[in-house]
Amino acid sequence: MRRLFVLLTRALRFNEPVLLVGETGSGKTSVCQVFAATTARNLHTLNCHQNTETTDLIGGLRPVRNRASLEADILRKAAVLSSKIGLEMDTQDISALEIPLDSALKSTNLSSSVRDVLDELRRKISKSKSIFEWHDGPLVEAMRNGDVFLLDEISLADDSVLERLNSVPEPSRMLVLAERAADDLRHPSVIAHDSFKLVATMNPGGDYGKKELSPALRNRFTEIWVPAIDDRSDLHLIVNCGWKHEVLRQYTTAVLDFVEWLCRETGDLSFLNLQDVLAWVSFSNVMYGEDPSQNMSAQDIFHHAAHMNYLDGLGSVPSLSSYTATSIERLKLTAVNQLNELAPCPNFEPFIPNFNSSVSYQLGSFSIPRGSHPTTHPSFNFQAPTTQTNAMRVVRACQLAKPILLEGSPGVGKTSLITALAKVSGHELCRINLSDQTDLIDLFGSDLPVDNGKAGEFAWKDGEFLRALQEGRWVLLDEMNLAPQAVLGGLNAVLDH
Repeated sequence: MRRLFVLLTRALRFNEPVLLVGETGSGKTSVCQVFAATTARNLHTLNCHQNTETTDLIGGLRPVRNRASLEADILRKAAVLSSKIGLEMDTQDISALEIPLDSALKSTNLSSSVRDVLDELRRKISKSKSIFEWHDGPLVEAMRNGDVFLLDEISLADDSVLERLNSVPEPSRMLVLAERAADDLRHPSVIAHDSFKLVATMNPGGDYGKKELSPALRNRFTEIWVPAIDDRSDLHLIVNCGWKHEVLRQYTTAVLDFVEWLCRETGDLSFLNLQDVLAWVSFSNVMYGEDPSQNMSAQDIFHHAAHMNYLDGLGSVPSLSSYTATSIERLKLTAVNQLNELAPCPNFEPFIPNFNSSVSYQLGSFSIPRGSHPTTHPSFNFQAPTTQTNAMRVVRACQLAKPILLEGSPGVGKTSLITALAKVSGHELCRINLSDQTDLIDLFGSDLPVDNGKAGEFAWKDGEFLRALQEGRWVLLDEMNLAPQAVLGGLNAVLDH
């Protein structure tokens, strides 16, 4: 990680565009966030996907917003200007301002400062009458302000979109905005600020569903290979620095020993993933609170973290798809025995009866805070052993600020379980059924014509997902695997850490 940060910093110091290539979870996005934080710069991130368009990068025409406040500002400035230079005009009607302003601009006796004010006022009047106006995209905004721009998963975008950016990584660092409206052509091109930095990330082209960049674009970047963090000494340092409580530091070796044992037992090296190992550490830090009387024992935390990060999801691991249900259970029992050898915990009980209070809903040793929505008692039996265990696993996973994926056969109760948990814990649930016809605007929203409004009047309408995100509701994305890849790619920014 230190090598990667030094290489990235050295390249960006000389304004070189950088392309980070590496496997998922190797720290490509994180090192960009660390660079932006250490240099006190704003970071603009765009997660590319199959339906990424040029307007998502450089901007485009959007409906004029806040028209009423714009018209009020025009009338106020017109009144000030009228009294200042003695220009006779009706300061109550915007349409009556155009002729006096045009006449005044033709005069040769105006000072440069007054002429600039008249020009600005004339442009605002034209804007107030327009239906659409130009809005800069995140790339153009970063170029103007000297910020850091990150193109995440750049290889997923269409080649026609990426070719539009060929001039940005060049030494001129310029972008021509040919898409701007005719009255905005005063600044047809944007030259990047001296502090502007451009970084892109991608997975190797051999990955499933991934493709290579075009040679024309790739040759313009300084390419840095990001190796997977699988060296034992590196992992030991990272994990050891992640603990927030000294008593947990003794389990660094045990955590790595168990993960390496699981890799050998299954023949799948993907278990040695830095994100999963850090999730183990984060879960342990959360569960080991400051109040010793309410803490779980360190041994219990160790076992719960292993179950949550690895054992609960063994049935959905692609490399174990050939295993039967009996083989999976046998592997889990062997893993539990291995955990007991590394951290003996003879009294470990994966489930304790539920406890209900006014501030939280507790299931087993874990609880979730109550929401503001009135609680109801669904016709759902939490006392059934399998349902009880599944509910506890969900509540346990809720201890981390990380999205949860439930995978199982149809009809086993995945949706019903989440619906029941939301009701008993007082959280409003937003359920969205995804399909192959789902589009990103269905989730996030778009500009739509105003009901009973004027001709050409548009307003932004939030999608269900965005509204739930803003209101702090639970979101259930049902049948997520049916959604197109473009929708899943668009959700990456929300699901990311």
